[in-house]
Amino acid sequence: MGKKLDKMLQKRKKNSSSNISLYFGSVTHIRRKPMIHKFIYRVFFIYANLQILESRAKSKSKSKSNFLWGHNKPALFSFYDKDHGLRDGTSTYKWFVNLLEKEGIQFDGKVYIACYPRVLGYVFNPISVYFYFNNSNCLEAIVYEVKNTFGDQHSYLIKTNTNSRVLTHSCKKKMIVSPFNSVDHIYEFKTIVPDNKFYLSIDELENKEKILSAYLEGKKKKFSNYNLLISLFLYPFMTFKVIIAIHYEAFRLFNKGVKVSPEVPKIKNKTVAFSIRLFLSIYRFLTNYNKKT
Repeated sequence: MGKKLDKMLQKRKKNSSSNISLYFGSVTHIRRKPMIHKFIYRVFFIYANLQILESRAKSKSKSKSNFLWGHNKPALFSFYDKDHGLRDGTSTYKWFVNLLEKEGIQFDGKVYIACYPRVLGYVFNPISVYFYFNNSNCLEAIVYEVKNTFGDQHSYLIKTNTNSRVLTHSCKKKMIVSPFNSVDHIYEFKTIVPDNKFYLSIDELENKEKILSAYLEGKKKKFSNYNLLISLFLYPFMTFKVIIAIHYEAFRLFNKGVKVSPEVPKIKNKTVAFSIRLFLSIYRFLTNYNKKT
């Protein structure tokens, strides 16, 4: 009886750990219009069952803190609810359930999130992807949670209701992301349900013509203290590099003469306000200087 119970507990522990994974990979952007511009950066991200992630944090709340991983608490790597959903610190899992119910989908399964974790307390997620599997293990919905550096966020919910591993779908763009692209565009997504590999591609279309393509890819790794430490050495200060790279690549586009869209919104988020204002001020200065000379 004792051996049988031990096996059951070990199996349950194994299943629980498989609900959180790491992916080591890269993000690639290819701009095709008004000129060619390409970059690729190495990144890592998590893919986690939101309910397990939340319950795991609660079960460890009274235990000794883990300096490597934290949930809504300081650690080398962490997941904070205020980075997602309502962004007010309330449960991301509950927000997602409410989001589905508002769209007429009854939640009776599990939801996974793919996103960057905080590193040394900082993260900026240009996109977080939610996968909702119902109790029949059918992928019923995908949510693409998109952020821009102006402090805005929009969630694109796609009803899929399929057992297929490869999905393609499209939707109308609702929010400015790149300051060089109009909001009057279409997104085309291609997503492979995560397993040993993760794959997501997004094409941005203007008048049915691809002007920008983005790819997020990765290979699955076990979520462990060892692999977390490995990611620190393979991708040092990765989340800081994300926001720096966004501005750096934008400066490169400015230098190539790409014009800012007139639809760029007013800055709402004070944490990024200074960097954006400085960014646009330098651009205007350089533009006026070039005209004078």
